[in-house]
Amino acid sequence: MKKAKTGIKIDKHLFSKLIILGSLLLILVILLLLRLSQSFCEGYSRTFVRFYFYIFGHISSAFPFSFFELFVYGTIVYAIAFVVFFIINTKKTGIKKSYHMLLRLAIIALSIGVTYQATAGMEYARDPVDIPLHHQLIENPKDYREICFKFMDEFNECAAQMQYREDGSLIMPYDRTQLIENLKKEYEKLDSDYFHSYTPTAKPMLYTGWLYRALSISGVSFAPTGEGNYNILTPDAALPFTIAHELAHAKGAMPEEDANLVAAYMCINSEDPYIRFSGFNETIWSLGSLVLATNNKQDLNDFYDMVNPNIYYNNAYENDYWEKHAVFDKISDWFNDLYLKFNNDVGTISYTDDIDVIHTETEYVVHSYSRYQALYMWFYFNKN
Repeated sequence: MKKAKTGIKIDKHLFSKLIILGSLLLILVILLLLRLSQSFCEGYSRTFVRFYFYIFGHISSAFPFSFFELFVYGTIVYAIAFVVFFIINTKKTGIKKSYHMLLRLAIIALSIGVTYQATAGMEYARDPVDIPLHHQLIENPKDYREICFKFMDEFNECAAQMQYREDGSLIMPYDRTQLIENLKKEYEKLDSDYFHSYTPTAKPMLYTGWLYRALSISGVSFAPTGEGNYNILTPDAALPFTIAHELAHAKGAMPEEDANLVAAYMCINSEDPYIRFSGFNETIWSLGSLVLATNNKQDLNDFYDMVNPNIYYNNAYENDYWEKHAVFDKISDWFNDLYLKFNNDVGTISYTDDIDVIHTETEYVVHSYSRYQALYMWFYFNKN
């Protein structure tokens, strides 16, 4: 009579999945710990991430479509298929036999998470972006009138060269392909080694634009493929700044306030009136608090009175446009805020310029310049 074998039967497939899952978790934990060192992240960005973006940026730029959009639709299809097959499999074999599907899903999700953390996630902990700023306060606050009025004059000059639709919205003077090429040339002017050398081709979100418009999203950076994606349903006046912002992410400026600053510098520094218009329109309103610091109420009234009416009409159109279409913007803001805070950013408030004007009972006093204000002051003292 043969003796029966005893012991625990090992499921090799289950064991393999657990090993892979554990390895991915370990890699993710290591990356999160390494992200605590700013010096490490800076060196890591200038080596591995720079090489990664160079390779995958070239690959993605060789195709006319957005890999990010393929990823979005692929995720939706996979999610639907997973739910269907999970239900079918559970009915046939029971819930205990469905753990392989759950582990497979966890491995896919962790693989994407590790890839994203190894690229974009580490970039959030870099040194501050290398864009020239002027932080020294001027001695006579009354000079703010002349400085700020000068830039509003330049904004008006750009506005005067644009054409507009009957609804007040600005008309792009050329097609999107030309705009992207012009912006890539603007990025060639950057002379700092802080930025990645290769500037990828920004990709239009042709088939998910409706979804991202409902979420009030005009652009998305997708680090795994080195892409900067823009929503084609974004109003024309905002497109140059939006694309410049997403390309800034691909160039190594991952925090939102850094990408905004890079986009502002690139657009305002351009000789293209359309690109300059977009840069001015996103940032010049920060100068209003500097005009306020002259402590002459008429100065602020004059500042806004001098604005070209077409600028107001365009902005009124944009406000109505997003209010009409961005029905899920609060959901988007919540998830985006959570994502940014996970990456040690301050959250969605980083999209706004931090105005630092002290209001006392008798006067407004500039305590320090915001980032946009410091950029404008640099332009004033170094570009004239």
